[in-house]
Amino acid sequence: RDGDVGCTLAVIVDCNPARWARCEDGAVERFIEHLLVFSNAFYLVNACNQLLIYGIHPDEVCCMWPEPGGAMGEPAATSADQQKLRPTLLSSIQRLLTLTPTTGATRLSGGMSLALCRLQRAHRADPKQELRTLVVSVTPDDPAQHLAIMNCAFTGSTRLGSNPRGGRAHAQGTHAL
Repeated sequence: RDGDVGCTLAVIVDCNPARWARCEDGAVERFIEHLLVFSNAFYLVNACNQLLIYGIHPDEVCCMWPEPGGAMGEPAATSADQQKLRPTLLSSIQRLLTLTPTTGATRLSGGMSLALCRLQRAHRADPKQELRTLVVSVTPDDPAQHLAIMNCAFTGSTRLGSNPRGGRAHAQGTHAL
């Protein structure tokens, strides 16, 4: 429909192998299935919705969706790309879970920073698009990352949610962390 305002959602998934190993058997598979159901429902809510999924690991942060190596001109993946979602997520999450971490802390602040950059790109492409962030974490909070995470939260709530006149772009706000 014309006039539909979609939403761009950045999902940040904790893929710390040491933490997932402590979960019960089958927890990773169930989580992936739940994430796929959530993603499909998100796309079904509005055809204009776009999705980003980032995997965070103690040693790296990667964009799992849209497909790595895909067209970087697009800020996020649309529902038209949905058929590739399952195999892409499965391979990306399994790759991260097989990496041996050199540190214990997951790079949540790095994942949030990358997500904010892509959300900013989506906002520039369509200023009416609502922006959201969802963090799914199995790793306990790392006090060393507190300041960086708070800076990301502040940036997401002020920079992405403001228009050139300094007010909110939408009455409901444009970014929720």
